[in-house]
Amino acid sequence: MNKCIAGVLLATAGLLGACASSGEKPPEPTELVRIETPAAKVKTKWSRSAGAGFSSEPAGFRLALSADRAFTADEKGRVFAFSLESGKQLWKQNLKLSVVSGPAVIDGLVVVGTREGEVVALDVTDGSQRWKTRASGEVLAPAAGAEGVVVVRSFDGFVYGLNADGGQRLWSIDRTVPTLTLRGIAPPLISEGNVLVGTDGGKVLAVGLHDGIPVWESTVSVPTGRSELERLVDIDAALLSDGIEVYAASFAGDLVSLALGNGEIQWRQDAASLKGMAYSDDRLFVTDPECRVIALDRSNGDILWTRDELRYRECSQPVIHRGLVAVGDLEGYVHWMAPEDGQLMVRHRPVRGPIAPPVLAEGKLLLLSVDGKMVSLDLINN
Repeated sequence: MNKCIAGVLLATAGLLGACASSGEKPPEPTELVRIETPAAKVKTKWSRSAGAGFSSEPAGFRLALSADRAFTADEKGRVFAFSLESGKQLWKQNLKLSVVSGPAVIDGLVVVGTREGEVVALDVTDGSQRWKTRASGEVLAPAAGAEGVVVVRSFDGFVYGLNADGGQRLWSIDRTVPTLTLRGIAPPLISEGNVLVGTDGGKVLAVGLHDGIPVWESTVSVPTGRSELERLVDIDAALLSDGIEVYAASFAGDLVSLALGNGEIQWRQDAASLKGMAYSDDRLFVTDPECRVIALDRSNGDILWTRDELRYRECSQPVIHRGLVAVGDLEGYVHWMAPEDGQLMVRHRPVRGPIAPPVLAEGKLLLLSVDGKMVSLDLINN
């Protein structure tokens, strides 16, 4: 199925602008203003090389964690395990495949997806291959799973439930993919015994984890506009659930809260995202395609504040670290913001280039850069 027109891969607002207006350059990233009195100092606990990294936009590459380990992969097909405490490399497995997503840690497995549609599961302890199976298309999103089921998505609209013991297919579902979509798909999310999937058609689907039977389907965005570009409604941002509600954001500019039990929309707000969200207490934080950082009231969706100091800097998915909202940008800076009003509190540049979604590990902020550098950071009070 044709996923892009004329071979153009769409990944960011800047690329969309360039496609919409031929010859027009995307906006320049906002120049950073010095933080005169940082609220804390940044301490680097350790820094390690994690392979060759990945080309430009992180796309489906992620850091994954187990109890005491961090796992990464690079586009050359190498998968790595590191100690969370020291950063020491514990094992490396060279798959000699074109890895494009993952890893994900599921039931003692480290799972990655490839450009050719393979799903490969390695043993979490030593990296030995446990099984390999094939999907119907490129596996661009990291896998998810629980209770003996590994869930993967392929770029052609299929979602598969696989047996974690041997990779055998337990169930599959198919959702039609529009002619034009963004380059990327949201990873599946497991919550309360269901698999939640955000589709390229602007919907969120819930199916049973063990049988793939649809539980509910809810429309987040409806295509509008005259051109195919204007009608993009992809849900590529990672879904987020607190066990009661599900938060979903589309590229078209709809951010909704859905009841986890039946998919009913609790509230809707005008906000787009390609990356994802984070929540803390009563607030939901989202980075939009232009890298505005937005805080919303989780109870009703009201926008509490919007900050544009990082506009056009291609922000990562936010994460809550030491009570602050942390986001990475295209030049490798990490920005910590106050959740109350979005004021910039701390800034540090531990890497060069875009950053995969940051993760928390034992209170530290763990980062993976486009060139394969992995860094463990923490904030120390002044």
